[in-house]
Amino acid sequence: MTNLDKVAQVAGVSRTTVSRYLNRSGYVSQEAARRIEMAISQLGYLPNRIAKSLVMKKTLNIALVVSDISNPITASYAKGVEDEAFERGYNVILCNTGFDLEREQKVVRVLLEKQIDGIIMAPCRKGEDHILEIQKRGIPIVFLTRRVQNVAADYVRFDYVGGSFQIVEYLIQRGHRRIGIFSPPVPPWEGEERIHGYLKALATYGIPFDPSLVIIAEAVEGVAYRKIRELLSLPQPPTAIFTAVNLFAKDIIRFCREHGINIPEDLSLASFEQFPHYDSVILPSLLANEMPAYELGRKAAEALFERIFSGDRGWVPKNIVLKGGIREGNSVRSIVG
Repeated sequence: MTNLDKVAQVAGVSRTTVSRYLNRSGYVSQEAARRIEMAISQLGYLPNRIAKSLVMKKTLNIALVVSDISNPITASYAKGVEDEAFERGYNVILCNTGFDLEREQKVVRVLLEKQIDGIIMAPCRKGEDHILEIQKRGIPIVFLTRRVQNVAADYVRFDYVGGSFQIVEYLIQRGHRRIGIFSPPVPPWEGEERIHGYLKALATYGIPFDPSLVIIAEAVEGVAYRKIRELLSLPQPPTAIFTAVNLFAKDIIRFCREHGINIPEDLSLASFEQFPHYDSVILPSLLANEMPAYELGRKAAEALFERIFSGDRGWVPKNIVLKGGIREGNSVRSIVG
């Protein structure tokens, strides 16, 4: 009789119930949990990780594949995933791709060799063969913040359209009608949805779209620093700028400081994303969305574990969308009146 069987016998519950309780993989009543704890204490049972994995036929490892490990928002995603995994007795393997497709493909090959139980991924979106290979191996995958269009998988994301809309609406309600936008190219970002929110806000308030106010540029440090001149040299320059990623905001703040442009007195600035490690040392603090990054991470992990323990039986891909509020900061000036 195995240790698990002994615990089940003493507790007066099934072996499956003990397994569910130990791995936090399903509902266990309070009374059953109490009896299991008493049996564990009485028998001095300590679940062995290797034994658990053999019994469950699982490795008890999942992977989180991200594109930019240095981004503080990514750190919040990772904490949410790790906390949910820890509660279920799982380890998390963290992998960084740097938005590089070749590196992402290599990461996937390594993970497949490790025979992990599931993958949470923010993909580059430039290829799909390696993603489809994950599914061919029967390994569940959940997309976090970005997705590959032709792959059926659960998708956990922020409300990108709504987030952009509420930031641009905030600017409009404070009198700004010439609003510039910096956005990266659509792949690998959810740039189309962020631009959609910008356009939706303009249309809602009857403001004509001016393509000269749109800058599409790679999200690389220094790019927005150079490109901002294009907007500020227009015959009618913008009174406010909205950046789809926080890296652009960082560049624009640096440009303004070095060229005697005061924020928000001379130029209002808003970002789709928070920039917490800069906001603590850079003034003014940015108007930005309050991204529920930790909650997104936990939701992605919950969705993955549901697949791991329930399989494909009756499964339909879910699109899980979380909303967030606005953190006002002091980077926007009202020009109403």
